[in-house]
Amino acid sequence: MSMSTKRIEGLVARYLVTRIKAAPPADVEKWASRISNAGWHVFSRQRRVACANVARAFPEIDGKAAIGIARASFRHAAVALVDSIRMPERQPDFVWTSPDVLGPILAKKLPAIVISGHIGNWEAAGAAIATRGGRLHLIVATPTNPGVAALVHRLRAGWGVIPHAREKSLFPIARALRCGELVGTAVDQWPARHAVSATFLDRPTPFASGLFDYVMRTGVPMVAVWAIRTNQNTATPEYAVTTELVWDGEEPVHSAGDLVRRWVRMLESIIRRHPDQYLWMHERWKIRCEAR
Repeated sequence: MSMSTKRIEGLVARYLVTRIKAAPPADVEKWASRISNAGWHVFSRQRRVACANVARAFPEIDGKAAIGIARASFRHAAVALVDSIRMPERQPDFVWTSPDVLGPILAKKLPAIVISGHIGNWEAAGAAIATRGGRLHLIVATPTNPGVAALVHRLRAGWGVIPHAREKSLFPIARALRCGELVGTAVDQWPARHAVSATFLDRPTPFASGLFDYVMRTGVPMVAVWAIRTNQNTATPEYAVTTELVWDGEEPVHSAGDLVRRWVRMLESIIRRHPDQYLWMHERWKIRCEAR
């Protein structure tokens, strides 16, 4: 990407953020619809990937239904983006479901690894934790455009989380956990290395295992968190925030792969309940991999 293209991309991103933040409640739905429609028609490759992934995940449905779920996921992604941009000035209503696994950890100021997937609004999940006083260090993939990266960093910092670029996160997360703070990330992307295989939506799928190896070495508890949108009103969003204990730091576990597969079962369950809120445009099934 040329410097001029990057500059234009950065200007467009800043324009959208400024307009969406300033939009009156009556116009929020329009912005979500514009982004959703533009994404569906412009990003043809991601549209094809999403339709194919839904068809693979749910072979019992026909092609029309698969396209419908993929289209709904584009719509949800746009809504989640608009919700995130409008935070923290217009904070969603976060309702924590029971049992609240994270509550005792926050109350005792204990360290923990908090993981999510690209389901619901993973950015809102971090903001929800911050509203409860949790000091959350977020491991993130840095956008390649420096201007966009800086903009996203400011947005995340405004939500109350502390973002760290994935490639430079090792020492900051170790320091954060020593201080009794939280470290979070989404762990359902295509792994760069240290992968194990898990059956995900009835298909062998590689998942990154580095963070799971880390918790086994350190004995830090691991908690899954999901922020699922529960209403259709873009002006006053509501999210149900659910937590599940992946590992308490003490239970005997054979391998990091066992923890990965335990978490994947949780992810799979929430996706089956809310397929329209999963980011199907990720390429999750590129190759087969052997279980470890």
